[in-house]
Amino acid sequence: MVASMAMLQMGLLVCVTAALVTSLYLEWPLASAALLLLMLVFFVKGIPLNLAWNESSFGRLLRWFAYYWAFAIAIYAVHFYRSGVSVGDPPTSRVVDALYLSIANWTTLGAGDLLPPKRLRLAAALEALTGTVSIALAISLIWLWCEETLSRSRKYVSRLDEPGKSMRKPGGESKDPPTPEE
Repeated sequence: MVASMAMLQMGLLVCVTAALVTSLYLEWPLASAALLLLMLVFFVKGIPLNLAWNESSFGRLLRWFAYYWAFAIAIYAVHFYRSGVSVGDPPTSRVVDALYLSIANWTTLGAGDLLPPKRLRLAAALEALTGTVSIALAISLIWLWCEETLSRSRKYVSRLDEPGKSMRKPGGESKDPPTPEE
């Protein structure tokens, strides 16, 4: 299990490095999109391994999802910024417009007031696909966390309701406050 986790972490590191290189130096938007999708696959493969290693690692996994979202949105925004965003006739190259378009694509909002350049339309569609899948995975992780927390609390409450069970510690000291009859 440790070797599998290490291989997945190494794959994620290679994808991060390659995505940075393809977006900052090579300007290959489809390669970046494919690498970000591959990163998501590696991340999903690692979820069962992380939960088998430590059942209470939901918070860490959700933080990794947030980091992934920020990284992917930034990578796509770099491509949109370098290629220009169509607001009207002449494309503009403002960072705010590129970031807005990237977030709108990621969340599949598709406001329509900004358009990606023609050569980046497929990359924009892949961004929407990746965003939709990763948001669904994050929601399922939150659901699993809620389910795990609820099952733990049900077990705790069921132990409290068992007849004849005392809340006394082994030393004889009670956890409950004394009742007025005592």
